Amino acid sequence: MERRVGMLTLSLILVFCLGLVNLSFSDDAIRLESWRQRAHEGNFAQGIAGVYLIRHHTDEGTPGAFRLISLTAGGNWASTHSGQHAIVNFPGVPFLSEDSGNDILSEGGPSLPEDFFDLSTLFNPARFSDQHGVWVRSGWRELTAEVVDFNLDALTGAHTDIVRVRYVVQFSKDLQSVTGTQRGRVFPLDQDPLDPEAVPALEFDSLFTGRRVTVEAE
Repeated sequence: MERRVGMLTLSLILVFCLGLVNLSFSDDAIRLESWRQRAHEGNFAQGIAGVYLIRHHTDEGTPGAFRLISLTAGGNWASTHSGQHAIVNFPGVPFLSEDSGNDILSEGGPSLPEDFFDLSTLFNPARFSDQHGVWVRSGWRELTAEVVDFNLDALTGAHTDIVRVRYVVQFSKDLQSVTGTQRGRVFPLDQDPLDPEAVPALEFDSLFTGRRVTVEAE
């Protein structure tokens, strides 16, 4: 009898633990769906609408690149990264940008170092476009955004990849400061980046902090 009771207890514990595992897997989806339709509750959407200057942090925790993010009360997201128009410069060679790349490589242009293309690939492999996407409320002072941008060839400007990025942003009580995470997935052009089953060629992530851009008396 005691053995049967022990086996029954063990079985109930296993079922309970498996239930907790399943709940943990679905927790994000449940939370997202429970908040998705509450964007305007407590004037949240109107309250966060504006422009934010954020700074990404490296894996070592040191400050990295900036990003400007624009949020609308209607659920739209647009952003520009401080490094997306970066240029390569070599001694004796004009600054190389998306607009000037073809001119520099044209006949009669200045000669480039023999190892120019290797250095270009190493230090400036690609540029990328602005980000555009949408956000939904995912917590009391939190949103989750899904955005898309394009990777561009550093010399020709041709698009080479498509990138989907998931942001989770937490706002301070006064909605003036933010912290958050980003997780990016890079897809070849022959894939649908919005397909949940699509397998990315590359992934990246970072933490960030930031503040709302405001007009104050000087």
